[in-house]
Amino acid sequence: ESTMEILKEWRKAERELSQDLGSLWVGSHVNTIGERFNDNFIFIDQKTGNQMFADTPSKKFKKIIDRYNSMCEKGDELPHIRLHDLRHTSATLLIGANTDIATVSKRLGHSKISTTLNVYTHQLPAKDREASSAFEKMFSKKEAVTEDGAIS
Repeated sequence: ESTMEILKEWRKAERELSQDLGSLWVGSHVNTIGERFNDNFIFIDQKTGNQMFADTPSKKFKKIIDRYNSMCEKGDELPHIRLHDLRHTSATLLIGANTDIATVSKRLGHSKISTTLNVYTHQLPAKDREASSAFEKMFSKKEAVTEDGAIS
């Protein structure tokens, strides 16, 4: 919800920017019923409304990390990661929190769930250990599996 609120505020600011720039704005304009404006990109050139170069957000992200690291205590620095790594982190955390794989796959925009499984599930060795422990409990002498599959 908080991210959506930030994006709504950005869209509002972007709309105001488009009006301020007038004819210099090359992004989509608001038509008479206000529909096309939402076709604009999130990452735009603030002077034209055109899409930023593809590497600009990544460069800015690196500068943010560098600025933070220059101001923080030694040992508290953030690691240098790519902006795209946040996508991987998000997917891995969702899978680790037992979000169903179809939902994670949809959020990532993958056309096939198998893509999500192939790319992300290898990053969760703790889940593999949990599965191994569960299997061990099923067949240990301390616990028995009932007819309905429950462990007692």
